[in-house]
Amino acid sequence: PELLTQLQATTQATEEIRTKIGADDWTKREYKRIRREKLEQLLQLVIEIDAWVQTARRHYVFSATEEPGRSPDARAKALQRLYFPELKAVINAFGLKVGELHILYMECGMRMSRHPDKGEQLAVVKEFEEAINQKQKELIHCRGAVELAIEALSPSLYE
Repeated sequence: PELLTQLQATTQATEEIRTKIGADDWTKREYKRIRREKLEQLLQLVIEIDAWVQTARRHYVFSATEEPGRSPDARAKALQRLYFPELKAVINAFGLKVGELHILYMECGMRMSRHPDKGEQLAVVKEFEEAINQKQKELIHCRGAVELAIEALSPSLYE
């Protein structure tokens, strides 16, 4: 009977270990699955931010009626904070450039609104053109850094 009791205890311990290993494996797979989904969402938000920036440009600089609404940048930062602390620097730099460009567009639009004459409005746009072009280049560079960081992170989520 003592040998049988030891065998049952050993069998039970073995099953508990298998269950624990299985649960740990599932937890790791689930963690990676969630991070993959959130990384896809983050990349989608980067694309949405680009579209938002173009809408802001059309609205403020070219007087388009379509308003840009709220920037998706805050959602991108939230995803980064919750799931990807390692992307903090690139997401913050990208968000900063989005904000700087948005401010330039608004300043240009406000200055243009003070001039009813189209020729004067064009002169205002020319005045802002160099600064806007520079910020757009910086934004493109930051977006590239975000995409590279996301790409570098991706393989670890598929192992």
